Amino acid sequence: MKWVGITGSIGSGKTTVSSFIEEQGYPVIRADEVARLITQKGSPGLSCIEQEFGPGFLTKSGELDRLALSKLVFENSLQLKKLESLLHPLIQKHVREWRETQRSLGQKLAFYDIPLLFENNLKAHFDSVVCVVSDEEQIIKRVMARSRLSRSEVLKRLSHQVPTMEKVKLSDYVIENNGSLKELKRKVLKLLRDLHIDHHPQE
Repeated sequence: MKWVGITGSIGSGKTTVSSFIEEQGYPVIRADEVARLITQKGSPGLSCIEQEFGPGFLTKSGELDRLALSKLVFENSLQLKKLESLLHPLIQKHVREWRETQRSLGQKLAFYDIPLLFENNLKAHFDSVVCVVSDEEQIIKRVMARSRLSRSEVLKRLSHQVPTMEKVKLSDYVIENNGSLKELKRKVLKLLRDLHIDHHPQE
């Protein structure tokens, strides 16, 4: 089974690309969804966060206050590293188990939508890496439109990520997302064809 990482900056369109891939019948797992799963109410991940950061980052109902925690870690790189060191082993364990399940089901391709692939030096874990890129102004507008973040907060989050040009150099495939959804879908279908050709060079 070919294991493919999908990455890119926040707001670049990774989720849309991975949704198009799923529509074509391929299995996709998303780091953001796994992070939510392992920090849900009553989970070991949430207990770790409470022990490390204190009960102030839980809501009255005992769930993670994601907005408060994200504000803390994106204003303090040491706190961000602390959070990542707590959650990454739990995320990686869940993803490993999911990947093995897909392999046992006989899947030819499986995809992992992971924003911080290069930041966490995970390229060697994948057979191929796809980077979704978009103009910075497009990114800022998209993130501001879907969140409660200001322009300066979006720029701060981008500053914690590997620059786009560096990601492009390190990737095997690049999908540019500055046009329409129809255009993006056409690029995704081409990517899937290319991945199959690479996976079956004899065909």
